[in-house]
Amino acid sequence: MNKLIAFVLALALALTLVGCNKEKSNENNETHIFQGEIIEFDNGAMLVEPLEGYSEAEHAQRVRVVIQNMPGSPEPRVGDIIEVTYSGIMTEESPPSPTGVEKIVVVERTQN
Repeated sequence: MNKLIAFVLALALALTLVGCNKEKSNENNETHIFQGEIIEFDNGAMLVEPLEGYSEAEHAQRVRVVIQNMPGSPEPRVGDIIEVTYSGIMTEESPPSPTGVEKIVVVERTQN
């Protein structure tokens, strides 16, 4: 009987620790949002200049954003301001690129 109680307590402790570990891993996956002006398009990606006030602008003049998770309308154009939501990191390549892109939306259109 004592072995059964010890086993159940050990199992409960193990499950508790696994649950706590999952919460910690979710804290590291913060959502990041920045806005920037589209400078050019290149093979399924946009070269974007982050706007002042966003941490991405402090780390890089230009960011390469792969076009994914973006609604088809309106179609993005050079000069548009977009908002990028991502949950990953910014790569260390040149130019850097956000990983885990969740959403890209056009927030301001050019007057062309």
